[in-house]
Amino acid sequence: MDASIVPNILKEGMMVGVKAGSNALWHSSVIYEVEERSIRIPYVEEYMKDIEPGSPLYVKSSSDYFIYYFTGKVKTLDSNMPESVCSELDSVEEIINTRLFPRYDVKLKATLRPVWDDDTYEGTVTDISYGGTAFVSEHKFDNNESIEMILYLPDDVNVKVTGKVVRRRSSASNRIDHAAQFIECDNISNKQLSSYFSHLEDEALKIYEQFISEYKNRYTK
Repeated sequence: MDASIVPNILKEGMMVGVKAGSNALWHSSVIYEVEERSIRIPYVEEYMKDIEPGSPLYVKSSSDYFIYYFTGKVKTLDSNMPESVCSELDSVEEIINTRLFPRYDVKLKATLRPVWDDDTYEGTVTDISYGGTAFVSEHKFDNNESIEMILYLPDDVNVKVTGKVVRRRSSASNRIDHAAQFIECDNISNKQLSSYFSHLEDEALKIYEQFISEYKNRYTK
């Protein structure tokens, strides 16, 4: 799909997912500005400390019906406060959104254990919803394999769920991307997840409010 549709999909103030490199983790962000195929987004040092003009940048957005994955390159870095990144997007992929629940881009540690094995493996959860999660791990889990998962949420909250691996994809690094559907989650874990998702919604609101107070006001005075 031609990237000329960028201004039709991405809008100023829209919350999106961003990652700086094909093997990087997604993080939540906000669109500061859209001009033709170019967008401006916040510079977040935790996720972007190694980027420079020409570095790859990926953006994803979703609606009730579609998910859009944009690819592009960094054009400029603006060190004026608030720091920002301008990227030109050159391609976009549109897929049908079949998810029943909204997904949140996160970075959570996890302990993973196949239900038939006593061995445990470390992983990193990269997105999560009520229905399941995506995670990366150096261990290769089999499709349809059932695994017990301990997800380490902030404030020392540990959530225990059982999932079934529904997708596995190798990457350029030694980490393997997996997707798991939750097949068992008790009431306590559900409440813990619900509280965590509310926290993520609050954090997204703070990002948007920062956009209004710091960036938008800077250019509307």
